[in-house]
Amino acid sequence: MIEYWMNQAAKKVPTWVEPEVYNINTLADRREMIRRISIGGATVERKATDIAEDLFELRHPDQKKDHIARQRFVRPIVREGDRYGVWHYFAWSNTLVQYPDEQTHRELLTFRNRELITADELRKIGSVTVAHVGLSVGSHILEQTSHMAMGNKVILADPDIMSVPNLNRIHSGMPEVGMRKTDVAGIRLSELNPYVQQIHLPDGVTRQNVETVAYHRPDLIFEEVDHLPTKILMRKLAYRIGAAVIMATDTGDRTMIDIERYDLGYVEPFLGRLSPAELRLIEQSNPSPEETVQIIMKLIGLENISVRLAISMGQIGMTLGGIAQLGTTASVGGAYAAVAGREILLGRGPNSGRYKVTPQEIMHILYM
Repeated sequence: MIEYWMNQAAKKVPTWVEPEVYNINTLADRREMIRRISIGGATVERKATDIAEDLFELRHPDQKKDHIARQRFVRPIVREGDRYGVWHYFAWSNTLVQYPDEQTHRELLTFRNRELITADELRKIGSVTVAHVGLSVGSHILEQTSHMAMGNKVILADPDIMSVPNLNRIHSGMPEVGMRKTDVAGIRLSELNPYVQQIHLPDGVTRQNVETVAYHRPDLIFEEVDHLPTKILMRKLAYRIGAAVIMATDTGDRTMIDIERYDLGYVEPFLGRLSPAELRLIEQSNPSPEETVQIIMKLIGLENISVRLAISMGQIGMTLGGIAQLGTTASVGGAYAAVAGREILLGRGPNSGRYKVTPQEIMHILYM
């Protein structure tokens, strides 16, 4: 009996679909919202009061403690109630959520960035197209770039689904296990900022769909895939369309940010760490597991491999299913990669090269 009722209540695996936008002041939209609520059972999240309070502090920070001025500002928005702003319908949660208009939402989202990132700089980084290829470590980059409102169009590419071992480094929980990583990332991004246009490639970037990425011409490509042929494919594309490639690599506690400025001209792929023969091997055939490990070791650099990481790599296929990774390092890499992307978009560098940060060296901890 319990199995029957649990089967009846089993939740389908959520998938991202583009949010629907409704203006309650329009008759057709109002009717559709009523249908979603009355027939579809959609829930409603009213946010007008919260938005009004935050908007007052955005517009009048010097009057933050003036309760009379606050009430004078807030009251008209609260009076508008459900008619304020626009409503976005999220199919994965069957929810209608109230948002301010796009410009106001962007201002509120970036309110605490003010002066650290100027209004002009926010406009520049907010008007670009960004590709996130690989959404494990890449999910941390996406999180950081999204919170600084980087990009009005975002390409999300990853062929994998969420697994329990992913939870040590991806900000998700058991409810997301079994979902496509593109759906997990797309849902989080839409709920943060539904005005961002999303292009999903749930098969990852392949030779069959790479022209889709080329068509949208990303200004930045954050490349975080394990598949070596895809890494080469992304660099060839980046050179063709003139996009910078940023790759965060975590090796134990060490974070490395590799930057290839194809937006400035030709760069040796992988900063010249692989020979032409090795590049051909990757492109023309599937390297054996042993060859793959050797190539990865060259890409990382022996000087960046700790004793513990070397031991763990020797256990791949025996006691480990893949390269050991730490969530703390992924978070650091995401932050530094996002900063690098911001500075490239603002024309302040950095140049092509490898940049490292290691907490053991900064805090003088014994590194193993």
